[in-house]
Amino acid sequence: MSMTRLKTIGLALCAGLILASCGSDKSASTLDVLKGIPASIKARRTPPPPISAAQIAQALQSTNKPVALFQLENRRNAQVLLSEVERNGEYQTFGNQARQAVVMRDGMITASRGLGGDLMSTEEDELLYMIQSRAGGNVSYVQR
Repeated sequence: MSMTRLKTIGLALCAGLILASCGSDKSASTLDVLKGIPASIKARRTPPPPISAAQIAQALQSTNKPVALFQLENRRNAQVLLSEVERNGEYQTFGNQARQAVVMRDGMITASRGLGGDLMSTEEDELLYMIQSRAGGNVSYVQR
């Protein structure tokens, strides 16, 4: 086990002890809180189940606007289903009730919120032009 991993575990245990000692609820002991930490870590790592065809059908029937399915590869291929909430010129904003959102411009993602590792903004003009004109070459593409 790496030193960084051991430090992370140690800090998590210390934080758990500190938080457990601060509460006024006497029904839950510090030991109970510590026993729950591994389960909460495992639950956090478990990706949600894939979106079913029935969920997609329900989303399509509930709106007449476009619906998009995004798969997050950096989160064990977790999926999120978003429907269009706003259109501003070339930009389309997709969102859901959990306040997750993706902004697209002509099919290219330009921003995201609530999905983890959010893309705050991009400078995509040169790349988008190159793709749309089907030209080869190198261009600058800034992601924040």
